[in-house]
Amino acid sequence: MARRSRNGPTRAIRVLIGGIIVLVAMGALFPAKSAYVYYFRSFGDWSVICALDEPTERRSCTLSAPPPELAASRSVVSVRRAADASLEVEVRVLGALRADAPVYLRIDGEPPWQQPLDRFGVAAWRGPEAASLIDQFQQGRRLVLRSFIAGSALPRDEFVSLQSFDEALDAYRKRVSGPEPVSDP
Repeated sequence: MARRSRNGPTRAIRVLIGGIIVLVAMGALFPAKSAYVYYFRSFGDWSVICALDEPTERRSCTLSAPPPELAASRSVVSVRRAADASLEVEVRVLGALRADAPVYLRIDGEPPWQQPLDRFGVAAWRGPEAASLIDQFQQGRRLVLRSFIAGSALPRDEFVSLQSFDEALDAYRKRVSGPEPVSDP
């Protein structure tokens, strides 16, 4: 029999209540039959993730770096299909940023690509710019993402290996042009 202390419920009851709270929160955040990941694979610093939204039957795939387990602590570089079926490159910079400072992408020793950040810390390259940038990704060895933190004049550099980018891009293109996944009835 569980011992009761004068300070409240036993440890087992607190754990049970905590578990119920977590389950209720997960149900609110991830409702049943909404979306699921049907493809996930990492290629070095790059990952291809494809998901299906069952109610709308909309499929989405993203090629991004760093891998998801590091994405919470680092800025993210993504390649995705734009509305016109071309590829675009998007950067989501982590942290409080200097409002007036752009973000820079530099591949190996090439001149950097510069883009202003929106108020959410997002910059994007589209059209011919994105195609040229992706070509450099394919030929390069290392990408450097430079951003400027609020309250500091010093830049912050984050590094992404491009060694497996070709393989990841190939897998991404196959998933985007491949057949729709089969959903459960």
